[in-house]
This record gives sequence, C-alpha cells and structure tokens, in this order.
Amino acid sequence: MSELVRDVGIPLKFTPWRTTSRYVHWFTRTHGRLVTLIRGALRPKSFFLGQCDIFATSDLVFYRRAGDAVHLARECRLVRPRPALREHWRAAIAASSAAELLMQSLPPQAPQPRLFDLTSAWLDALGALPCAQTALLWFELQFLVLEGLAPKVDRCTNCGQAESAAETAVLIPAAGGFVCGPCRLRRYSRHDASPLPPSARLALHQWRANDRTPPSTPLSLQDLEALAGALGAFLRHHLHAPLPGRELALELLREHATGFAAGALSRTIALAGRVAKLADAQDLGSCGEIRGGSNPPSPTTTPSVPSFPTSATTDSTPETSR
Repeated sequence: MSELVRDVGIPLKFTPWRTTSRYVHWFTRTHGRLVTLIRGALRPKSFFLGQCDIFATSDLVFYRRAGDAVHLARECRLVRPRPALREHWRAAIAASSAAELLMQSLPPQAPQPRLFDLTSAWLDALGALPCAQTALLWFELQFLVLEGLAPKVDRCTNCGQAESAAETAVLIPAAGGFVCGPCRLRRYSRHDASPLPPSARLALHQWRANDRTPPSTPLSLQDLEALAGALGAFLRHHLHAPLPGRELALELLREHATGFAAGALSRTIALAGRVAKLADAQDLGSCGEIRGGSNPPSPTTTPSVPSFPTSATTDSTPETSR
C-alpha cells in the first residue's frame, strides 16, 4: 500500500535510470531525506521538465511507500529556483559540498525541519555572499550545532576552566571541544589536535552566537585553513563517513583564492583531472549500470558526491580580498 502525501523539498542529487527516467534524492521538510523515481522526467513533453532542479525548492507530491523504499513522484512544481547558484560557480561548489554532507549524514525519512529551514535560508543567501568558503564552513558549524555535535568553545572540556581561550588551547574532536594546554599533555597527548589562531577562535565564537545569518565578512586565508581543518576533523570523527567532495570543494576554492583564475594551463588540467577521477569513482560508474541494466539498483544504499550544476554564465570575478 502507498499513501499520497505532499511536502516541500530540495533536490540534492539526480541519478538517471534508463533513458527518460531518473531518481531524485530529496531533502524534504516533513519527511527528511528520501528518494523518488520520476518516470519519463526527461521526455520532451514531460510535466516535470523545469519543475525539479538541483538545489532549488519544489513542491512535491508523491506516493509514499512503507519502509526505506523508493517512492514514486506524481507532481512537482518549482517554487524557489535560486538562479544565483547557476551564475556563480563558487556558490555552486559550496552547495555541492553541503549536499554531500546531508546525503552522507542524514538517515532516510527522519524529519529535520530546523535543519531544512537552515539549509533553505543558507542556499537563498549563498549566491550573494562574498566568500563561498566562509559560508560553507559556517553551514558546517550550524549543522554540527543542530545535530548536537558542535565543539564546545567557551571552556576546557576536561577541567572546565576558562583558560581554554588561551594560546595553548587546541580543538580536539575526541574531547568534544577546546582543551587547555595542561589537560592536553596529561590526557589527550595522543589525539589529533587542531590549534586555532586567536582570530579564528573569535570567528568560531561569533558563528556560534549568530546561527541565523551567514557571515558577510570574509576571513583571512590563514583563518579559513585553520577552521576548515578543525571542522573537517569534527565531521570525520562524529559522522564516520568520508567526505571526498568536501576536500575537493575546499581545494578548488583555495586554488581560486590564491590566484587559480590566472594560473597556468597545466594547473587547470590537473584540477580537471581530479574532478573527473572523483566523478568516475562516485557517480559515473553507477550511472552506466543504471542506463544499461533492466533492474535499477537501490539509490539509498550508495550515496555519492552530488554533481556540480552547470553554470549558465562564467563567473571569473575574483573573490573579495581576504
């Protein structure tokens, strides 16, 4: 038995099936992460054409099946297209990394309305923010906050002293936050630690206090590197899942911020090769099986890195100087 339900959702990834149909991996407000099959989605006269786009919000009507199954979409209507994510490639890269995080971490069909609202508001503002890397790290921190996994930044997690804000304090995922120098030497000497400069630590405090609006002021390259390493360590420790798309996204944004736009052709070819290699390992192999096989594999068991949406225009303007 199936139940006809209605929800609002954001597509995180498309997986083709045969020649005219495709799976859509959604993050919905009421039903959490789920997968629908849209039959005939790519036909020239399909009612779904233009109504379901990557990182856009759509009103979805589908037949809900019991259990962790693939549901059948009946209707879809685009309500928030977010064209800025197709005009600015840096914003599209950040959105792709966030989509990978949601795909890898969220259990199927578990409602996350607060996280959905955060994701929707963040995607709305992403195209207009001056630094996509800063926006991505802010989103990762807010994700950890909503999941109850955010690092404690006000005091030492071991002794409780406020000296954790001193220069000797480091961020240790196994401890759940900052650890002062003496406690690290006494208890956490063998654990991976992420030292943060005072400016990066201050930004972390400000982001914890401001959980509604992404920062509009870019951070320095040094602070971005430190925060990216610290938050990445927390994500890997708590999610127990690799995030190869995150590393690639940060690498692309870092290369551009340090002069990649005017770099040599060999560096461009090298980056394009890494993108192709990652896509081949994560997406293209399964897509080939889906196109050629008669029995579609379950898309809920092998989540992969979402593909970057094709930009309508080339955004070659350098990011704001940090």
